[in-house]
Amino acid sequence: MHESGVAQKMVQAVLKAAQDHGAGKVETVYVRLGQLEHISPESLEQHFRHAAKGTGAEHARLVCEEVAGRARCRACGAEFDSDLRPVVCLHCDSRQVELISGLELEVVSIDVPQ
Repeated sequence: MHESGVAQKMVQAVLKAAQDHGAGKVETVYVRLGQLEHISPESLEQHFRHAAKGTGAEHARLVCEEVAGRARCRACGAEFDSDLRPVVCLHCDSRQVELISGLELEVVSIDVPQ
């Protein structure tokens, strides 16, 4: 399952960051999660819990900031919300559309015990 692999890599990265800063445990993990990734915060948290079991991140709280899908038209410069990968600009019908947000899946920061 996609979420399991994502969560395992996330736990590994979080534990390495904690270790690099001299911490063995992680209290909170802050994540940016794009709505177009098709992973719900609840599902990510469940898989994170499973992947973190028995590690220094086992009891960490996962805080997800959801990022809405946004697109920009290269032809007219318009920006608009998008719940899909846009194919056509909603303003000028150009096909020169790029996704500018909504696919994020990144650990932004972690809190470790003092």
